[in-house]
Amino acid sequence: MAKGKNRVQHLGSQGTILSDKYADWDFIYDVTATKSNLYNIGDRVVLPDGRVFRYGLSSGACWSGQGVCFIENGFQTYDNVVTSVAKGGKSVTIDGGTHDTIVVDQLRGGYVNFFVTDNTDNEFRGIVGNTAATTGVDFTLDLDASISTAYTTSTNCEIFWNPYSSLKNWVDGMTTNLSRAGLAAAYVSASGRYFWVQTWGPCWIAPQTFSGATTNGRAGFFRHDGTIEPEIATASRTGLNTTQHAGFLITEGDASGAGPLFMLQISP
Repeated sequence: MAKGKNRVQHLGSQGTILSDKYADWDFIYDVTATKSNLYNIGDRVVLPDGRVFRYGLSSGACWSGQGVCFIENGFQTYDNVVTSVAKGGKSVTIDGGTHDTIVVDQLRGGYVNFFVTDNTDNEFRGIVGNTAATTGVDFTLDLDASISTAYTTSTNCEIFWNPYSSLKNWVDGMTTNLSRAGLAAAYVSASGRYFWVQTWGPCWIAPQTFSGATTNGRAGFFRHDGTIEPEIATASRTGLNTTQHAGFLITEGDASGAGPLFMLQISP
């Protein structure tokens, strides 16, 4: 657990619920300035009704009724391994390149892609830990699985942040060029807050003009502001649809009426 990228909790199971085992999911709606000792960024919780949540960190306000964006780009672009690593190794030291300062395990939950033989033989691994490094200084990654091929100083890689380490509603007001991670379980007022983001299951999400009566209108897609609408948009809304599938209507509803009860389908 100390270095693991993700923990999964299946809360409850089928059967009789005893009086001292009633549902209490209060922690899902916590928003704190300090990280919980129980969870790491990216950890996953599954509730008995199938709702799925991920533990995230905000880089700005997150509205609980609209989709929040993945903000981070790659941590470090194409760069080489510093020292050779034998097949079966699980720690790799990377050239410092142009990265920013990082603290111990800040990249945990991120990913690295090694280019073993040009672009024809890649090894993609999860990151479970890293050493601290100041800007541009070499650092070591701990991987979630051993490497399948020996690496040399000619082996290059690209490194990606944990995608849940920077979540925010809007960038520059509104945007269609960022993917949505899900819905904040509770309102997040500022950056640097730890919270849970729903990625799957029944929810309420702010709708635009949206109705089950719309031809082929059961599916919902994220708009520029994190609300949803059918992919079939009117001319006045051209360019505001991200084309990212959000899920489908469970019940009817749109901006002028109740609902909809929505089945979110981002990450199960």
